[in-house]
This record gives sequence, C-alpha cells and structure tokens, in this order.
Amino acid sequence: MKDIYQKGVKYLAVGVANTFVGYGMIFGLMWGGLMPEIANILGYSVGFIVSYLLNKRYTFASPASHKRDLPRFGLTMGLAYIAQLGSMSTLHRVCEINPYVATIIGSGVYVVVGFFVSKNWAFVSHKKGE
Repeated sequence: MKDIYQKGVKYLAVGVANTFVGYGMIFGLMWGGLMPEIANILGYSVGFIVSYLLNKRYTFASPASHKRDLPRFGLTMGLAYIAQLGSMSTLHRVCEINPYVATIIGSGVYVVVGFFVSKNWAFVSHKKGE
C-alpha cells in the first residue's frame, strides 16, 4: 500500500508539471479558434513526451530500456487518452458542457487509467526467476 501511495504522489507531481504544458497548449489552441478535439490531440501529444520521460525516470524509476518501456507506455497512454477523449467529447457534444470544463473532467479519467496501467504493466520490471 505504501508503494501505491509513494508512486501515486510522484505520478501526481509529474501530472501537475505535465498539466501546465498540456493544458497551456490545449487551451491556447482552443482560444486561438482550433476545434477542441484537435487542440486535445496536439496538447496530449506534447504531454506524452514530457510524461514518458518524467514517469520512466522519476515516478517508476524503470531500469528497462526505452525500446521496452516506450511502446508499453504508448499503449498505456493511448488507452488513457481514448478514455479521456471519449469522456471529454461526450460531455461536450452530448451533455453540452463547456469544452474547457469537459476537458478538465475528462483528464481525471486519463489520470486514473494512466496511473494504474503504468504501475501494473507499462513500467513493471521483472527480475530473472520471477
């Protein structure tokens, strides 16, 4: 339980840094007139790179190679992103919630999915004999 707490706190700290980068880009692009879905794709693409590097080294301290971790992280964040985009788009298009609010709510889904899949699969290192 302590491991989940410690890694969870680190994951959230990385997320805060990543949020400033990603949301800054997303909201700036939406303010500039870009469709919310396109702004989301671009913002999360930049955020993906920042998130991978910080989570690999700081949060999960994975000793595995980029060749192993990057594809796993990509799949993990792809799954988290699909959950986020689906939530954001449904809230905005179907429920008619403001796109800024819908983006923030959808990001909660992204965080939860991203943390648990990263912790339990993407950055799991198995020692020989396990």
